[in-house]
Amino acid sequence: MAETRAVLIYDGDCALCSGCAAWAAARLSSADSVAIVSARDWAASAPSVVLEHGELTRAAWWIEDDQRFEGARAISHVLQRLSGPWAVVGRALASAHVAPIADLVYRTLARHRHRRVREPVEPGGCE
Repeated sequence: MAETRAVLIYDGDCALCSGCAAWAAARLSSADSVAIVSARDWAASAPSVVLEHGELTRAAWWIEDDQRFEGARAISHVLQRLSGPWAVVGRALASAHVAPIADLVYRTLARHRHRRVREPVEPGGCE
């Protein structure tokens, strides 16, 4: 198994977040060296990169090579690791023209995520 080079941290108490994390995990190859970890598990693991409780519950995080990316930027990194059109979407989300809009949409969804999804999202349910 390849050494983990990047970590996606998500809110494991949120059905939408958990479903999307499962969706990404099902599409990442083992060669991608990405660990997908709930915020609760990350906090309990005594990580080398410390995130405060408020940071962990506010947004998804992508940590790679001692760099931290929050929210839409974290999602863009995940998508860039996928093949085909998802990688293109990930690059677009990171572009200077789209990133501010992606950040606004992400923050809005994150702020209201517990009200929007009542039932767990099954893997593949975000397709």
